[in-house]
Amino acid sequence: MDNKDSEAEIHPLKAEDVKAQENHENFVERRIVSKQSSQLSRLSRWRTAAFFISLFLCLIIVFAFSFIIPCPERPVSERTWFRNYDNAVAYRFLAIEDANEDKVQDVVFAFKASNGSSSFNTTCSDEGLPSPCAFVAAVSGTNGRVLWERPAAEEVEWMECGIKQLGAAEAQGCLVVGKPLSLTAVDLRTGEVRWRQSSDFGANYTVLTPLSVIPDVDSDGLQDLIIFIATADKIKTFIHSGKNGKQIGSTGSLNVDGKARYIRLNLDSSYYFLFYTENSLYAYSLKDLYSAATGMEIKLPSLEQDPQWEKNIDRTTHHLSFLRCEITSWLLVERRVLVFLTGWPGVALFFPGYMAFGLGAHPKLRERAVVDGLVKVSQEGRESRLRFHICICCAGKKPKPCNKTIHSLESLIISLSFVSFGDIRYLAKIPGRSRENILVVNSEMAMLINAQNLQTLWTLNVSRVVSEPLLGYYKPDVLGIVLESEIGPNRKKVMIVESGSGAVQWDLKLNSRAESPGPATLSTADHRSAFLIWGEYQVPGNETRSRAPLQKLYLFHPSYTNVLLELRNSTDQIIAFNATLFERSRHACYVLLRGPQSSEEPGSVSLMKRKLKEDVSESRVIWLSQVAVDSEQYVRDRLYRMRFHSRV
Repeated sequence: MDNKDSEAEIHPLKAEDVKAQENHENFVERRIVSKQSSQLSRLSRWRTAAFFISLFLCLIIVFAFSFIIPCPERPVSERTWFRNYDNAVAYRFLAIEDANEDKVQDVVFAFKASNGSSSFNTTCSDEGLPSPCAFVAAVSGTNGRVLWERPAAEEVEWMECGIKQLGAAEAQGCLVVGKPLSLTAVDLRTGEVRWRQSSDFGANYTVLTPLSVIPDVDSDGLQDLIIFIATADKIKTFIHSGKNGKQIGSTGSLNVDGKARYIRLNLDSSYYFLFYTENSLYAYSLKDLYSAATGMEIKLPSLEQDPQWEKNIDRTTHHLSFLRCEITSWLLVERRVLVFLTGWPGVALFFPGYMAFGLGAHPKLRERAVVDGLVKVSQEGRESRLRFHICICCAGKKPKPCNKTIHSLESLIISLSFVSFGDIRYLAKIPGRSRENILVVNSEMAMLINAQNLQTLWTLNVSRVVSEPLLGYYKPDVLGIVLESEIGPNRKKVMIVESGSGAVQWDLKLNSRAESPGPATLSTADHRSAFLIWGEYQVPGNETRSRAPLQKLYLFHPSYTNVLLELRNSTDQIIAFNATLFERSRHACYVLLRGPQSSEEPGSVSLMKRKLKEDVSESRVIWLSQVAVDSEQYVRDRLYRMRFHSRV
C-alpha cells in the first residue's frame, strides 16, 4: 500500500492514465451490456407479437369453421314415421339399405298402384306400363320422406336389393324380376334404371329365391348373376351379366324333381348350390352350372371344386350323400345284429341276413328293408325311398363286399343320400369355425351337418318348423339358432338352440296365427341379442282356444330369462316385418309393412318405422315365472337403457 502511494506521488500522470483506462473499459462493457439487453428486449417483443399473431390466426380459423363454414348436419331421426298409399296393394319385399348415403339406413319396398306418391307424381305410363303397375320406392329412414319412386314392371315376382356392381363398378342396386318376363336393374341411390332385359322363362314359372351373385365369369370386370327358374318338374338356369343384363351362354336344365328351394354355400374358393325338395337333396358346383350353360370348360379360381364334396355327389343324378356313418359298436340280439352308427344318435341297423336289413330305433318308424338297392321307409302310412351304398369289411381284409358270416363283420360304412323322417322344410347356413355348416330342418327334427366332411354334428327333435331359422346370441358371443315349431292348432313353440351343441337354451309357448311374421334379432352391447317375437302369451293353464290369437310383439333379452315385454298389439294384416339398427350401434327400430297383398283387392298400404325404445318405455312386463326378481319399472328402465352393437 505504501509502495503504491509513493509511486503515485512520484508518477502522478501515470496514475491518471490508469484511471482513465479503467473508466473507458467500464464504459465499453456497459455499452455492450446495454446493446445486448436492447437486442434481447427487441427479440422478446417479436416473440410476443408472433405468439399473439398465431393465436389470432387460430381463433380466426376456429370461428371460420364454427360459423362461416357450416359443419355437416347430423340427420335427426324421427322416433316414429308413417308413409301411406291409398288404393294400393303391397308385396312381401322389405329391404333395409342406405340409399342416400347419409349413414342412416333407408327402407326399400314395392307396391302396386295406378300412381305413385304425391311427392313425385309418377305414373305407370311414364315407363310405358299399363295401369296399375308395380312401383319400387325408397323411403328415408330418418323421417319417412320418399327418396325416389320408379314404375318397374306390371307385376313383381321378386326383388333383391344391395347388389354391388350392378350396372357399374361403384354402383349398388336392386334387381327386379317382373312379370311378364323382365329383369330390371335399378340404381339404389337415384332410382334410375341401369338396364332392362327381357327373358323367356317359360310359362307358369317360379323364381327360386334369393337371387345369387356370382364372381365375374364373362371377364368384364363386374360380378354376374345366376337365376334359377322352376317350371313343372325342372329347374332352369340363367346366367346374366351384371354389367348389362345380357344372358351368358344358353339356358341350362337341372334334373331336380318337385318344388325345389336352394341355398348357396361358399366353401373356401368353391361355390356349391344345394337344391332340396321334400325327400331329395341335390348339389351342383358353380363349375357344373357354368359348363351346362355355356358348354365350355373354363379355369377360374371361382370355378374350383371341393374334392370332399365331389366324392359325395352322384355324378349322374347329382344327389348328395349327406350322411356318412361308421360303426361304433354292434350286438347280436335274437339272431340279428344290432349296429350303432356314429353321427346319427338313436338310429341302429338290424341285419337279419347277409345283405338285406331292416332299420329301427326311431319311435315313428315301423320297418326298413333293402328293396332294389333302396331303403324303403314306412312312416305313419307314408313311404319314401332313400338311396344307399353299403360296404362290408371282413376281418383282416380290405373293404369289399363279402359272404362271410355276420360274426366276421369288422366294420361297416353306409352312406345315405338323405336320412329323412319327413319332408325337408328348410336348409340354412350356420357359421362355423372354418366354414359354414348346414342346418337341415325336416318335419321331425333339426340337424347340423359339418360342411367340411358332411358328418352330422348334432340332432334335435323338433316338429313342423313354421319359419326360417334365425341367428342370434343367447350367451355372449355364442351363436344360437331361433326355431319356431307348430305344437298344435294356433300354437307354436319358440326355441333358442346353441349352434355348437344343439342344446335348447330357452323356450316359450305362444298362441299364434298362421300368417304371423317371423322373429327378428338385434345385437346388444353385452355381446348378446334382443329377440323380437310375434304371438300371444297366455299364462299356462289359462289358454283360450275359442278365438283367433292376437298379434302381439314381444321383446326378450337373456339378462331377464323370466321376463317378456309386450311392445304392441296389431290387428292389421302384416305383410312384412324387419328390425335393424338404423345407425351404426344405435337407433334400434323395427319396420312394419301393412295392408292388402298383391292377390287381394286394393286398399290402404301403410309403411311404419318405430324406435324400439318408445315401445319399451310403454311396455307391459310379463313374468314367465311367479317369482318377480325386480320391480316392473326397474325392468323397463334397464331394458330402455340397453345399448346396441353393430356386428361386423
